[in-house]
Amino acid sequence: MSYFGQEIVHIDNLRKHSDEQWLSKSEEVLTFDFDGWSANVTFTKNGSYHSDSLDFFFSTNDAHKYTIGLYEDLQRFILSSGINVDQFVSDNELVFLFKNAASAHYLLQNDRYVL
Repeated sequence: MSYFGQEIVHIDNLRKHSDEQWLSKSEEVLTFDFDGWSANVTFTKNGSYHSDSLDFFFSTNDAHKYTIGLYEDLQRFILSSGINVDQFVSDNELVFLFKNAASAHYLLQNDRYVL
């Protein structure tokens, strides 16, 4: 299942709806921008689905955006967006599991949890 709530369809059907397209020698990445986050879907050169990822942003206003590099940043994003996540500790990591099975892992470094 993809972040779009359905199985990934052929790249030609998604390309026309993407906000950005990135090409390399072996892959094409389509980016879909949403309020506070974006989805990146990677296809092989022949148009087959390869992988996908999410980028999250927290914004206090349109001029200032923050990534979720620190645990505190993700907490602000979760509170501002109203999304539900499961949180647990695995070894020395804080892990957030999103409903679409994406996860964010924060490792304790110098008394701070870093993505």
